Amino acid sequence: MTNYTLVDMCPRKAIHTHNVKWEQIEILLKAIHNSKWGSISLEVEDINAVDLGPTDLNLKIENGWYLITLMEVTENDEEVRSYYKPDPNYKMVEILGYEWSSTQLIRDFDLVLQIFKEFYETGDVSKDILDFD
Repeated sequence: MTNYTLVDMCPRKAIHTHNVKWEQIEILLKAIHNSKWGSISLEVEDINAVDLGPTDLNLKIENGWYLITLMEVTENDEEVRSYYKPDPNYKMVEILGYEWSSTQLIRDFDLVLQIFKEFYETGDVSKDILDFD
């Protein structure tokens, strides 16, 4: 199994937890969900060992809106995979000072947990959920 570092971007500094366990991730995700804002990243410990594939999963949250991105090393570059749900009535939503289209955002916290658990257990997330633009 891959070892991960959990980075909690608290207001004053980043807190790194190495060799993190799923229970620690779940506790932090629930804490951020309850606080209504925050940012965390789940990163592959030995980033240099990743020739191709995902390297880190990032979450930004504010007021029940979740932005999740997955960084992936491809044959040509590093690319970002993200959530996308078409909506002709989309709106712009501010998360931690930046505007995002609601088509890129998740409102379902259970889906956020599912995405993080899948990445933790497999090192990837289904492209049905997070894909390239």
